[in-house]
Amino acid sequence: MSEKVSLDREQEAIQEPSLRDAVLEMLSSDGTAAYPVIEKLAAFENSYPNDIVYALILENEITHRMLNQLAIRQQQQNQVIAGRLTERLDSWQEQLRRDMIRRDLIARSQFRRLVALHRERFLTRTILFTAVGISALLAGLGIYWLYRLIGG
Repeated sequence: MSEKVSLDREQEAIQEPSLRDAVLEMLSSDGTAAYPVIEKLAAFENSYPNDIVYALILENEITHRMLNQLAIRQQQQNQVIAGRLTERLDSWQEQLRRDMIRRDLIARSQFRRLVALHRERFLTRTILFTAVGISALLAGLGIYWLYRLIGG
């Protein structure tokens, strides 16, 4: 009967994996980074296979892997967001450059118009004042000659 009980326990152990087996399987799939932990667990191979320490190690390993997956996913999202922001900033810079060129061309054309207008006004004023000055001079000379003829 005791042999049957021990056989039942062995079959249960075979059918149901222990926490130690789950931890060792998970750590061995992690690669060389978990080798020191596996070494330490191998030193206590004869201890109780469903010890709470194995549960804590398993929980920590699962949490660590979840955090790694979250970090990778977050990094990918950040790269996508950075790409989109770069595209938007590039299009904004291109639009800004076009606007600046357009405003510069408008300012230059307005300055040219202003210079042309002042040049035209200056020429008109110069001609007008010259004509008025010449007519005043001629009128003055004419009056002088009239005064000399009449008076004397």
